Amino acid sequence: MTTKETCVTSFDSLLEEKGVSRRSFLKFCGAVAATLGLSEAMVPQVAHALEESVIGKATGALAPVVWLELASCTGCTESLAQVDTPDVATIVLEMISLTYSETLSAGAGYSLEE
Repeated sequence: MTTKETCVTSFDSLLEEKGVSRRSFLKFCGAVAATLGLSEAMVPQVAHALEESVIGKATGALAPVVWLELASCTGCTESLAQVDTPDVATIVLEMISLTYSETLSAGAGYSLEE
């Protein structure tokens, strides 16, 4: 089995674990393509890009996120806190790698920016 086949198999199993069928994933890729103004012909390329991204790699790496509260009202963070499924803990600990968030970080000031 080649590395690419291993990656795709592992990505497909990741989708299965999360309860997402391949068909639903491709529908999502179609929605992403439409949102970006791309034609339907680009859906396979969008799917390939997602599978080969940090999230889809067999290494299990999480997507790095830098959360900037530019309006300084923390409204976005409050909205995130009210989410039921998946909950905030699952998002922050299992789905993304939260690199920076002024509101959600334990440190403050200089220690946070280090």
